Amino acid sequence: MISLSDMRPGRFRCGLPEVEIARFLSSVSKYFVHLASRGSVMKALPELCDYVKETQGMTFEDAARIFDSYAFDNFGLACGRVHLIFR
Repeated sequence: MISLSDMRPGRFRCGLPEVEIARFLSSVSKYFVHLASRGSVMKALPELCDYVKETQGMTFEDAARIFDSYAFDNFGLACGRVHLIFR
């Protein structure tokens, strides 16, 4: 069991070990590549789909990491899951 004293920045986020956070964030790029592969999206936004596929969605993953760090450092929130907010 994780105690409240273990919930300090850099060690755990929302009760999840850093490995779980990394796994969640790495799925962001795969999700956007999947979206860019949909026929309806390719038809509506062909240039954007090409860009996402060329970069393998890494720009979305980078943005998610930046947002995750900012939200955690400033508000105690992580990865869109709010189990514990501390100040």
